[in-house]
Amino acid sequence: MGNEWQELPFSDAVIVNPHVELKRGIEYPFVDMQAVNPDARCVYASELRVFEGGGSRFAPGDTLMARITPCLENGKIGRFCGPMNSAAHGST
Repeated sequence: MGNEWQELPFSDAVIVNPHVELKRGIEYPFVDMQAVNPDARCVYASELRVFEGGGSRFAPGDTLMARITPCLENGKIGRFCGPMNSAAHGST
């Protein structure tokens, strides 16, 4: 390994499933899987929707990827590029 790299445990290098708090009954940016473009790196919210408690929650900078294999195989993965300090939710 080169001098510019530091070896460390995976859990010190990344945050997996960070806590994102959304309150039920409040409108937040919403990302539908149709908004995830396989040719783009950034994913943007497609609309505002009332959070009812289900689905995925995320914050700007989080990596979004589908839970079902065909979407992943088709490149349905990207980084949420919403406004800073703006939590969002989306389909699973």
